[in-house]
Amino acid sequence: MKIVSYTKGDHLVLRIHPHGQDFPDLSELERLIVEYLDGGVRNIAVNFVNKSYIYSGELRVLLHCYKLVLARGGSLCIIEPNKQLFDVLVVLNIDKLIRIYESEDCLLPEVDSPA
Repeated sequence: MKIVSYTKGDHLVLRIHPHGQDFPDLSELERLIVEYLDGGVRNIAVNFVNKSYIYSGELRVLLHCYKLVLARGGSLCIIEPNKQLFDVLVVLNIDKLIRIYESEDCLLPEVDSPA
């Protein structure tokens, strides 16, 4: 698994690229999130690149990360899930806890246009 991080708006985006693993170990994601929280980052967006399903162990880590971020006064969201992953997250009611955005452009603050 490879995790690429960059800033978009006031969020740190973590793009998770699987390396052909059916069951990627998301402990690296958890370690990175704790590291960023310790460094002062509060808003984190996770993008599971090309992932169509989330396994129970992955879900456990994601929910634990959500609790860690929330406890530090931040927010965790999921961005750009494909249709299959979105459907799984909705069926599991994850969308009731963790915001899901169709595009990372939703992370940018809205700018009022001049009158």
